[in-house]
Amino acid sequence: MFFFYKYFIHKNIILRTLFASIFICILAMNPSMIIPIFNANQNLENKFLQAEILKIKNDQLSDIARQINSKANIKNIIMTNHFILKNKEILYNKIENNKSLKTQTPYKEIYTAIYKDKLNKDISNSINFIYMIILGLCLFSLQKTARRNSVVPN
Repeated sequence: MFFFYKYFIHKNIILRTLFASIFICILAMNPSMIIPIFNANQNLENKFLQAEILKIKNDQLSDIARQINSKANIKNIIMTNHFILKNKEILYNKIENNKSLKTQTPYKEIYTAIYKDKLNKDISNSINFIYMIILGLCLFSLQKTARRNSVVPN
C-alpha cells in the first residue's frame, strides 16, 4: 500500500511539472493564445493617430515634426510618419502646454487622436487585468476541485 502511495506522489509531481512547463512554453511563444486581449492591445496603440496622420498634408506633417524637434528636417513622408508616431508623447505634451497650438487645425486633431489612443490603451489594460484575475480564479477553482476529487487520499 505504501509503495502505491509513493508511486502516485512521484507521478503527480512529474505531471504537474510537465503541465507547468507546457503552459510556460505556450505563454512564451504565443501569449495571445492564453490572453486574447494581449494581441489586440498592440494593434490599437496608434490607431487614431495613424488615421489622422493620413489625412494631413505633407508640408503640415513636416511642421508637426519640427514641433517635436526643431532640428528635424525629414524629407521622406514615411520617415516623418514614423517620427511622429515614435515621439507622440512629446508632441502631446507640447500641444497641451501651448494653448495656441491647441486651436490650430492639424494640431487639434492630432491632440484628440493621441488622447483617444491613450484612452483605448488604458481601457485595454484594465480589461486585460480583469481577464487575468478571472483566469487566475478559474485556475485556482480547477486546482481545488482536482484536489478534492483526487485518487490519492490525504
